[in-house]
Amino acid sequence: RFIPLVLAIAVPLLRASDHRAGYEAELLMNFGSGDFAPYYIASNRGGIITQSGDALLRLGINGESAVGPFGYIYGAEAVTGYSTDTDYLRYDSEKSGLAGIGRRPAPVWIKQLYAGLTYRSLFINAGMKDYRGLIADRELSSGDVVESGNTRNIPQVRAGFRDFQDIPFTRGTVQITGSLAFGRFADNSYLRHHFSYYSGHITTGQLYHYKSIYLRTDPRRRFSVTAGAQMASVFGGETVWYHKGEETRRVKNRSNFKAFMQALVPRENGVEGFYEGSHLGSWDFSFRYRFQSGRQLRAYVMNLWENGSGMAFKNGWDRLYGLEYRAAAPGWIDAAVVEYLDFTNQGGPIHWDMDDAPGTTLDVKPATGDDNYYNNDFFNSYANFGMSMGSPFLKSPVYNTDGNLQFADNRVRGFHIGVSGTPVSAWSYRLLAGYRSSWGTYRNPRLSVAHDFSAMAEVTYRPAAVRELQLKAQIAADRGSIYGDCTGGSLSVIYTGNLNIRK
Repeated sequence: RFIPLVLAIAVPLLRASDHRAGYEAELLMNFGSGDFAPYYIASNRGGIITQSGDALLRLGINGESAVGPFGYIYGAEAVTGYSTDTDYLRYDSEKSGLAGIGRRPAPVWIKQLYAGLTYRSLFINAGMKDYRGLIADRELSSGDVVESGNTRNIPQVRAGFRDFQDIPFTRGTVQITGSLAFGRFADNSYLRHHFSYYSGHITTGQLYHYKSIYLRTDPRRRFSVTAGAQMASVFGGETVWYHKGEETRRVKNRSNFKAFMQALVPRENGVEGFYEGSHLGSWDFSFRYRFQSGRQLRAYVMNLWENGSGMAFKNGWDRLYGLEYRAAAPGWIDAAVVEYLDFTNQGGPIHWDMDDAPGTTLDVKPATGDDNYYNNDFFNSYANFGMSMGSPFLKSPVYNTDGNLQFADNRVRGFHIGVSGTPVSAWSYRLLAGYRSSWGTYRNPRLSVAHDFSAMAEVTYRPAAVRELQLKAQIAADRGSIYGDCTGGSLSVIYTGNLNIRK
C-alpha cells in the first residue's frame, strides 16, 4: 500500500528534476563437488547462492531523484534460473520414519523491490532492500554479527538517517546515525519444505524488528571513533512443536499493538515472566587512524548479546575482533582484514532460579545460563531462507539436511582473513580464508571437536574499452568436518549502465 503512494508523489518530482537511474544484469554459473556451494562462494551474497550448481540470471534497476530537500528512491531486482537440489530428511507417517526429499530454490524470486521518500538527511523506505551493518567491511569481513547481508531481504518499513549527521552545537565534532524498522518474514514456504516434522519446532508468520544508533567523532581528523549498538527481535507468528513425528503443542504468538511496542521497548511480561519475542544485538566499537600518507588502520569489536550477561560483557571473550588496513591508492594491496571470532563462552544449559520453583527450601544463588546464540525455544533461529542473518561464520541452518531449523554449531571459535588489490588498472583480486573449530551447542554438543578450513580466490577483469562490463571468476574449497570436503567455482558476467534523465 505504501509503494503506490510513493509513486504518486514521485511522478511529479520526476518531471521537475534530474533523475538518476541505473541497471545491472548478471549471468552467473557456479559448480561444486558437494551438496552445497563452498562456504566463501555462498556467504555474504544476499542468499543468491546456496546450491552446488546454479545457472542464474540476475536483473536489477534502481533510481533516485530530488527537488530541493525532498526526493525519492526505488529499486527492483529479480533472480531466475536453475539450481541443483539437495535431499532433506522429512518424517513420513506412513512409513513411520524419515525419508530424503529433494529441495531447491524457486526458479524465480525477488531479491529487491522497494520505494522510499527522503527529506534532507532523513529517509523512509518500504519493501525489500539491501541493508548491512556499518562496522564490518562488506567485501573482506566474515560479516556483521546482527545484520550481515548474508541472506535474502525481509519485507519491511525502515526509517532513519541517510548517513552520519552532525549533532547540533557540536560544530561537527560528533555525528549521529541510526534507523528503525518493522517487517514480516516471507520464508513460510521455505520453512515448511525444509522442516523434518519429526522433532523440534517450526514458527511461521514471524514478524521482525530492527533498530540501531551510532555516534562518531569527526571523521576529518586523523583519529576517529565510532560507537553504538544495534538490536533485532523476532516475534509473532504461530509455533508448532513435534516429538517423534507427533504434534505436541501449538501456540499463536502475540502480534498485536502491544507486541509491537514490547519489541520496540522490551519489557518483561508480568504474566509469563519473559520478554516479548526473541532478542539479540551487539555493542559495536570502531577506532580508525589515518596516516599522513593517506593509509588507514582501523580496529573494531562487535560484542554479540542475547540476554543480560552478554549486554553486561560477562560472556568472556565472546566477540568479533577485527583489524583493517586500507591503502591510500590502488595497488597490489588495496585493503586487508584480519578477524578473530569467539562464541565459546556462552552460559551452559543449566538455568535455575528460586522464583521458578515456589516453596523451595534451597537457599542458593540463581544459576543463570542456557545461552544459545541465534537459537530460540519459541521462534525459529535467527535466519531467513535458511541463511544466517547474523555472522555467516556460524554454519547456517540451510546446511542441516536432517531438517533441523536451528543452528547446530554456535559454540565456534576461529580466524578469518581477507585481502583485495588492483595490481593493474583492469584487473583486481580478492582472497578470503578462514579456520574454525566447533563444539556444537551446549544443549547438543558434538561428540568430538569439528574443524573447518575454507578459502576462496577471486579475479575480476574490467576491460578499458567497456568499463560497464565485468568478468569475474572464483575458485573455493572447504576442508573439514563442519561443511565437509568440497571444491567449486563460479563464473559471472556483469554489465551495468545508467538511465539518467536530465531536465
